[in-house]
Amino acid sequence: GGDRNLPRALVTEKAFPENEAVLTTGVTGTGTKGVTNTVVYEHRLKSRSQYEIAIPINFQQQTPGQPWGHGFGDMEVALRRVFYANTAHKAIVAAGGAVTLPTGSESEGLGGGVTIWEPFAMFGKGIGAHGFVQMHGGIELPTNKSNALNESFLRTAIGYSFAQERGIGRAWTPMTEILIAHPFGEATEVDVVPQMQISLSKLQHILFSVGARVPVTE
Repeated sequence: GGDRNLPRALVTEKAFPENEAVLTTGVTGTGTKGVTNTVVYEHRLKSRSQYEIAIPINFQQQTPGQPWGHGFGDMEVALRRVFYANTAHKAIVAAGGAVTLPTGSESEGLGGGVTIWEPFAMFGKGIGAHGFVQMHGGIELPTNKSNALNESFLRTAIGYSFAQERGIGRAWTPMTEILIAHPFGEATEVDVVPQMQISLSKLQHILFSVGARVPVTE
């Protein structure tokens, strides 16, 4: 299982099913400022499936220099299943679906105000001793096209892990993500996310990651 359980990137989701809790904090420091804290709970169903619940808690300006709104954002519920796993080739393929519910206040800039369905697929592959590539692609289908457009996306994470103490100590994993989003009828958006993940425990079950999202096309 460990050969297919690759490091978790900040945005690109993993195909490997797990039992874990993740807290992600994002800060927008220019223009319309905002802070998003997302709590993600993942729970494995038998050996090949997993459900996931993501609850964002947002602090958001609607316009620069104006007071901030705060509260819950749009909650997401997802289900995925592994359809292919090969330890010898260090490869795994999974697919599933998610639904984003309009639980955040649209008037305060905390939510999108629309339900979004999202079928997706994921792929992971170990490269060499400790390298890896992961991909996560899908399409977002809002129920109200006046609030949001259909949007396809492809996220790719590439990285390599270095472990101290001859492979049993603290692990350092530099990686880079390339995020591509294409709202239907509009220009494609590309972002790059260089980042570093560090294990905080020898069992590597407590991890800390930090990175920056850099827009390429905007």
